[in-house]
Amino acid sequence: MKQSVVLVFVLFVLLTLSASAANQFEGFIGLQNGYFYDRSTGEPWVPHGIAYQTWNRPLGVWQTPGQIDYDLDEMVKMGANSIRVDFVWKHVEESGDNVFEWDNYDYLVRAAEERGIRIFALIGYQWPPDWFPDEWYTQHPPAYDSEGIYHSTRWQSDIINYEHPQARAQYAEWFSNVCGRYKDSKAIVGWIIGNESGYLGLWSGLQDGYDPESEAAFRVWCQAKYGTITNLNATWGTTYTGFTNIVFVEEYREYGSGGAEWADMVQWREDSIGSFTAVGAVAAKAADTNHLISYSTVGMQWGEEDWRYHAEDRGKITAACAASNAPIDFFSVNNYPWSILGHESQNGQWGISFTKFATRSTGKPEGVPVLYSETGFSSSETMWPGMNQWRQGPLVRNALWESLECGAIGTHIFSWMDRPYITDREKGFGILTADRRTKASFWTSRDTFNL
Repeated sequence: MKQSVVLVFVLFVLLTLSASAANQFEGFIGLQNGYFYDRSTGEPWVPHGIAYQTWNRPLGVWQTPGQIDYDLDEMVKMGANSIRVDFVWKHVEESGDNVFEWDNYDYLVRAAEERGIRIFALIGYQWPPDWFPDEWYTQHPPAYDSEGIYHSTRWQSDIINYEHPQARAQYAEWFSNVCGRYKDSKAIVGWIIGNESGYLGLWSGLQDGYDPESEAAFRVWCQAKYGTITNLNATWGTTYTGFTNIVFVEEYREYGSGGAEWADMVQWREDSIGSFTAVGAVAAKAADTNHLISYSTVGMQWGEEDWRYHAEDRGKITAACAASNAPIDFFSVNNYPWSILGHESQNGQWGISFTKFATRSTGKPEGVPVLYSETGFSSSETMWPGMNQWRQGPLVRNALWESLECGAIGTHIFSWMDRPYITDREKGFGILTADRRTKASFWTSRDTFNL
């Protein structure tokens, strides 16, 4: 009897160990012929999963270990094999410079590896830790704030100063630490070293970049482009007496001297984001040669904001990183087709095809490969009528299939849960409710992943 009990126990241990080992990854993920593959087995791999949020106080997200385990288990059941997840700089280094708190992300990486889930880790944030000194933040031009208070002079933004040398150094230091810590983890596919960076606040809608360092950098840029102030004045229709006298235009102008200067400001902003991203790419590559590098961009378009304001240029970002010997391996796009008939944005192909077109500066005629880091539809849509949770599921399904048909090399649904503390439109993007009850879109997404 005792021998039987011992035998059963031994078999149980062996089965447990083998099941655990089966979930361990054999190799790092690489790229071959424009698609992901396992470097150890040579097998191709197509990521399909969830854009998942874990610990991000400004967005009201804070998961417990039990919730992490539950969510990952349910993702495995629905057929997901990857997550795009935030490694939030503001959280990890929130206690002070070089005081890193890794416990949560150590837990997440282990939990994902145990379940055979790969991680696309978003580490590039324009929102720094709260201990940053004021001068390491950029500034807004005069404007009203969210409480309706008017600021008659330039005032502090919550976004990093892309041009401040010490802010850039801190950004690179963060990359060195996070990439160095997890460089041996086979759960991680790659580092997303920036996400929708730009000179327009995503939530505030206010212009950024009106700090002394940015204005000084623009003056240097102008001198390099025009050579003499006479040439600049002739082009802009201005009467500046020297490059040191140039000041930013504080509101968009379409015509006249303000419009001419604004057009150059946009070009400079694009170059600034490109060089800032390259600083992070160099730091990530120096700390970790095992994992891929990506940048995550707005996949479709900002409309007029593309050229007037935002300054996120795929080609310039790719070129700047390549010139720094830390090239972007694949581009990630946050691609949200519009649920409106007859509009060019109804089709998600634009975000993929334009990204490939714009990134040909690497010397690859086909551009760099493109991953869907986010796609989805909100059941609480406010931009057009008729959206609800019953339409959400089929539209998510269509976006997932369309991404692969249009050449994406993987796809992720945004998001796992509703976020009722965000705006009315934003709160309904989850395929679960905020308290983790399934919505109709969960079942449709599960069926799609299992196909």
